[in-house]
Formats: sequence, C-alpha cells, structure tokens
Amino acid sequence: MTEKLIITIDNGTRKFTFGDEFRDFSILSYSGFAAADFDVKLSSGGASDGGYISTARLGSRTLEIKFDFGGKNAESVRQSLISFFAPGKPLTVTAQRGSVVRTIEGRASDFDIAESNRYAPSVASLSVLCPDPFFKAANSVYVSAAVSTPLFRLPCHFPCVLGAQSSNGELEIFNSGDVHAEMVVELAAASSVTAPYILNRTNGKRIKVGNTLSSGNVLTISTVRRAKNAVIGGTRCLIDPSSQFSDFLEVGLNQLSYGSDDGSASLAANVQYTALFYGI
Repeated sequence: MTEKLIITIDNGTRKFTFGDEFRDFSILSYSGFAAADFDVKLSSGGASDGGYISTARLGSRTLEIKFDFGGKNAESVRQSLISFFAPGKPLTVTAQRGSVVRTIEGRASDFDIAESNRYAPSVASLSVLCPDPFFKAANSVYVSAAVSTPLFRLPCHFPCVLGAQSSNGELEIFNSGDVHAEMVVELAAASSVTAPYILNRTNGKRIKVGNTLSSGNVLTISTVRRAKNAVIGGTRCLIDPSSQFSDFLEVGLNQLSYGSDDGSASLAANVQYTALFYGI
C-alpha cells in the first residue's frame, strides 16, 4: 500500500497543509507530483521512415491539487485562500510521502472555488506552475574540509568544524538523487593563492578562476540551476574558459579535489549540495 501524500504550501509568511482528515484540508485529487512533461522536437527522417530527436528536455511542471474545506469559519478560510493563492505569487510546495520529504518552487497560476450549496463543503482547485521541474531534497548536505593548522579559521557560512583538521585537498560526495545535484562550494584562503579550482575526478569536470585569493578571501562557486557563477565577496571572478558548471555532480559517488596553482595547503573547502528528483 502506498503512503498518503501530505502537501504543505508556504508563501513566506503563512502556510497551509493539505492531507488526510487530521490536516487543515482534505485532498480530493492531485497530479503532477510524479513527473514533469518531456518536451521533444523531431526533425524529418529524410530518406528513412519517421524522424530524429533533435532536442529533448524536461519542461516546466504544473502541480494540480483539488481539496475541500468547510466548518463554522468557512467564509474566513475562503477569503484567506483567495489572498494566499493570488495568481503569480511565489510559493514553496513541500510534499511528504512517508519518511520522504521534497520541495519545489513555483507560482500560483490558477485558483478557483466551487460551491454547490451553503451546506456542502466548498471544493477548491489549485494550479502551481514550477519553472524548474525537479523536486529538491528537503535538506541540503554539507561536507567540510580544513587545512591542518590551528591558525586557519574557515568562515562558517555553512556548518563546519573549526580548528586543526587534517585534509589532503580531497572530498567525497554521494549524490542520492535522480539527476546531477546542485552544488555551492566555498574555498577559503589562509594565505595568498592563485587560480583556485574545484575538480570532480569522477567525470573530469573542473571549475577554475583566474583570480588571486588573499588571506581571508572566500571564493564561492555555484552550479545551481539558473544561478551558475563564481564570486569573491560579491564580485564576479575571471572564470577559466575550460570550466564546466553544468552537470558537475554525478549521480552516485563523486571524488572531488580542490587546490590552486600554488597547491591546496592554504585552502579549505565547504561544499553544500542538494539532491534533485523527478518526483515524489
């Protein structure tokens, strides 16, 4: 027997939960949580029958939820829902099925309330358009490594261990998602280093910048979809042309190295990565 789905929708200031009879609202039906649409463009086959796939990608995902509500405060709830699900408002949808919890960002694209009579529960229909089709793991994973000197302190933008630690400039990351994971890396310098980089030895992809880090500088590298960049203190870096941001973290085990043209002895690293899934 499959687990019941519990859906929580948050607009940043308030949230509603939809689920079984013990929740705020009872779910009547839902769709779009299993997979996103697959967009395919075909070219003509020429002398052959059929055609060829020229491009293929996952399209934007639309979540559809139908639920009911009633009771003594039904009119107050109705007004709150209309305001909450105003078209275009950004929303975070959290879906839980058993022990599995995943989130996705979207915007309310359509909301309607059907009322058959004043005594029956009202039925609401909601559509949420999600430009990025992937569900994310509810919690990101953090991996840290620091150089073995008590004088070095890595700024803790992520959870990390301070003080003397032994590191050889290598990290292991296991991506448990369905596709390549999103990653944010912080490389901090204890002394001046030139051209720092992060390398995935599993697939040979590397991200390198041409800047020099001074003592205390932190280089932040992001492979997050629609937010790929490399910055030092908010200033964009000189990115090496050979750098590959896309699909950096493979599914499964990834063996990473970090360093610079001067080696890795004066560098420490924090890696935050988030697994992505086709659905829940």
